[in-house]
Amino acid sequence: MIIDKYKKIPKVTYSHVGHFHEGFAYICRKGKYGFINRNGKIAIPCIYEKVRDFSEGLAAVCKNEKWGFIDQQGDLVIPCVYDNVSPFSDGLSIVLAGGDSWYYIDKGGYKRIEGVYTASSLFSEGLCVVRDKDYRVGCIDKEGKVIIPFEYDDIDEFQGGLARIRYRSQKDKCGFINTKGELVIPIEYMSDMSSNTKDDHIYLTKDGEYWDLFDKKGNILKSGIKAKLIEEMSEGVAVINNEEGAGVIDAKGRIVVPCKYDYLTQSSEGLLSVYGDAYHGFIDHQGNEVIPLEYTTVSPFSDGLALVLTVEFDLISAVEKAAFIDKHNNAVILLRKEGERKRLIPYLILGAITLLIPILYVIIEEL
Repeated sequence: MIIDKYKKIPKVTYSHVGHFHEGFAYICRKGKYGFINRNGKIAIPCIYEKVRDFSEGLAAVCKNEKWGFIDQQGDLVIPCVYDNVSPFSDGLSIVLAGGDSWYYIDKGGYKRIEGVYTASSLFSEGLCVVRDKDYRVGCIDKEGKVIIPFEYDDIDEFQGGLARIRYRSQKDKCGFINTKGELVIPIEYMSDMSSNTKDDHIYLTKDGEYWDLFDKKGNILKSGIKAKLIEEMSEGVAVINNEEGAGVIDAKGRIVVPCKYDYLTQSSEGLLSVYGDAYHGFIDHQGNEVIPLEYTTVSPFSDGLALVLTVEFDLISAVEKAAFIDKHNNAVILLRKEGERKRLIPYLILGAITLLIPILYVIIEEL
């Protein structure tokens, strides 16, 4: 981590801190939550019992055990009257009121779709997955019209024009449909090793050993790729795992970063977090080490910043140092745990006693 000695870097005291979304990260102080901005300033006071990340300009907040929404100025735009809420997605949020009564609201707080189904998901690409009284699954649009009939046992949310589907009779297999309900990829692929993506390509396997590369029209672009696991595509690449370790494969089926790492996470904002030799850092899509492997833990980059943590040991204690860094490994916001100074006092006393004992022993011997 690079700390510019000639630049004043904001320091933030916290007990819990989240990642940046839409320019804000939640923070907890003395049991209450608020938000900091990218300058490390408290932008929204810590007055809430719970909060959730900003999504589409609004963040869910909880006060007196009821949920509502604030905007990025901290104004309460939807009152805290709900038992639970989801983040806004495609302009709508699912809210729960009165125990079992749920429905969708828009950003004005107006009711849009009544909860006539037994379960529902967030809207994605204009559709949401709902379950009827017979526990069959289909999809509705924002007007509540059924677009995909209730004939499946499970449908994931739509990403990049496709959604994964499953039947109980074929519980280990999955396929993919488009937003018209048309079957694009047949129900032949291992469900527990398959996932969708917003990218234009997807890797799937039938036997857990050899993988096929598809485009979103259902065409197989490359087959017979041997791997223990190929994770979901993100920003044109995917993490591939084999006997040697973890590496990176691209949208043409080419391994672009050798499988030599202990662990990799999917690409976020052009970088993948990497674990090797007991430390974390970041590489780019070509395998160049952009941020050295020097951290105990790291989070993916979000809004241009990543949360990193190091643990330094001395003779009597372990000291955590956390910060938000930019993509040049510069510390942008330094973080300090609440009560850190108080926790250090007993160690300082113990350290002083440890240093004094030999000195006292010599004095006593001379007497």
